[in-house]
Amino acid sequence: KGLQGQFSANVMDGHMLITTTYKAPRGRVLIAPLHNPTQKHWKTLIPQQKGVLQEVFLVKGHLLVHTMEDVVSRLLLFSRQGQLIREIPLPTKGSVSDISARSQSNEIFFRFTSWIYPSVGYRYDLPTQSLERIEKINIPVDLSRYQTEQIFYSSKDGTRIPMFLVYRKGLQRNGNNPTELYGYGGFEVSLKPSFMPALFPWLDRGGVFALANLRGGGEYGTSWHKAGRRDK
Repeated sequence: KGLQGQFSANVMDGHMLITTTYKAPRGRVLIAPLHNPTQKHWKTLIPQQKGVLQEVFLVKGHLLVHTMEDVVSRLLLFSRQGQLIREIPLPTKGSVSDISARSQSNEIFFRFTSWIYPSVGYRYDLPTQSLERIEKINIPVDLSRYQTEQIFYSSKDGTRIPMFLVYRKGLQRNGNNPTELYGYGGFEVSLKPSFMPALFPWLDRGGVFALANLRGGGEYGTSWHKAGRRDK
């Protein structure tokens, strides 16, 4: 009662694992005894990170934490005592989805995509620390002809705003290129990197695609969302 935030819970080693935005707008992980998980028994297991907490999974001997940092996915492996062990390497800056992990399994499955990287499945093996692409997709476009980058610009009030740019390699960026600029900030919706086949005819003709991650979305947690609401 009176706790403002989002909560979800799981059971781990006789304890309750609580994921919440209570007193942590980007999310944190708490632990409490299963027989008495009241607030006075809560302890912080994984404090609020730089990125926004997306999901937490139990895997064999570990906790898999999916965060979004500067609108880019990171997969972090923690011990069940809350110590960071390692980060799972990803192909490039992009978005992770459809994570599948089991508490007694050494395998982690997920999908990965980015602006010029189609959504494909991956398998990560805990003992060997190896990442394997398990799907092959034939795309009738030479994706090596394009590039993406993320830049940051200052809003009128000085706030640092991220923006993705996608364009053809070798394009002279002189301010004269036709540019499609898109942005959306609302309802705590985050605009993450994702594969967009319809972009390529535009890029082939010298166009630039730009996406600004505006306040009002969820890219940096609830405070970022509230900073773009109503009178703001």
